[in-house]
Amino acid sequence: MKIAFYAPMKPPSHPVPSGDRTMARLLIQCLEKAGYQIQIASEFSSRDGLGDTNQQRRLEQEGAAEAARLIEQMTDDPPGCWITYHLYHKAPDWLGPAVTKTFGIPYIVVEASVAGKQADGPWNHGFKASIEALKAADLVLQPNPDDLKGVASWLKPGATMSQLNVPVDTTCFAPAHDRPSLRATLATSYDIPEDTVWIVTAAMMREGDKLASYRVMAESLGRIQHRNWTFIAAGDGPAKEDVVEAFSDRGNVVFPGALAREDIAALFAAADLYFWPGVNEAFGFSTLEAQAAGLPALVGNRAGICALTQPGRSALHHQPEDAAGFAAGLADLIDAPDRRAEMAKEARINVEKNHDINIVAQDLKALVDSVQASRKP
Repeated sequence: MKIAFYAPMKPPSHPVPSGDRTMARLLIQCLEKAGYQIQIASEFSSRDGLGDTNQQRRLEQEGAAEAARLIEQMTDDPPGCWITYHLYHKAPDWLGPAVTKTFGIPYIVVEASVAGKQADGPWNHGFKASIEALKAADLVLQPNPDDLKGVASWLKPGATMSQLNVPVDTTCFAPAHDRPSLRATLATSYDIPEDTVWIVTAAMMREGDKLASYRVMAESLGRIQHRNWTFIAAGDGPAKEDVVEAFSDRGNVVFPGALAREDIAALFAAADLYFWPGVNEAFGFSTLEAQAAGLPALVGNRAGICALTQPGRSALHHQPEDAAGFAAGLADLIDAPDRRAEMAKEARINVEKNHDINIVAQDLKALVDSVQASRKP
């Protein structure tokens, strides 16, 4: 079956890395592994980041024209269903509802959220459009449990909503076969003392929530400077100077810059512990990738992040801005190598059982096939 795939916020071909782009690409991989033929329906972006009603209305007009173009283009060979990834008030779907209504095919949404305060806010036009799209959906799949309740009341009778585990390619992120050798190599490359506990993170360095998370980490590490650790923060971005400044007096901190995927995988495989507070974050791919590499995690206590881990078994959780709590957790894990080793095993088991891309592909196929079957006469 051919599936039309659309990401209104950021197309999967976008040149700037982000969680949205990663998730879109992973979903496409899952669908292809499930045996579907994927057609990128459009690269039209409906995102208005400023809350400008006039801009939202212009995007609606452009979206209507794009939907009409797609309907004409697809008339002779329409897809079997349509999947829209990431639907919310800043990036409504002006295409999927029109196309699916025309061809009588299922409309599936992955990751929808409803921010009720926007009903009368600066994104009210986009909010209303996202609600109308939700009302048209036959199936909504949610990687973030926090979004389930807000979306449920807007679904039409007979529509289904289900949680979908976030996928990860475990062949790319895996424990090292020869960890001592890998660790020695990276220690030389990045000038990291081998005999310390390597605490790692990998995240963009942007203003706002990302910078807030880095500042929480800096404060946490500042509370345990007497312990034997090295903190390695892989990433880059417009707020890098602010990030580096936050760690200026925090002991042994290394900034290797933005790393390629395979280099991040190697860093995770050689490290001892993953740390990321996730301030105001829905879920974090690095948390999942670190666990796939066999790293225990110290992360924020948010529903989407908790869904990626086994709390208390593969990860310790604290409130995202609780620097004191994170410091205590770091100290406990730094001092307990046996516990880290046990958590590392649990982390890998969790990912292989629940998040491996092949497992998620099977789950996704079952859900898509089910809604497809329910629409047949």
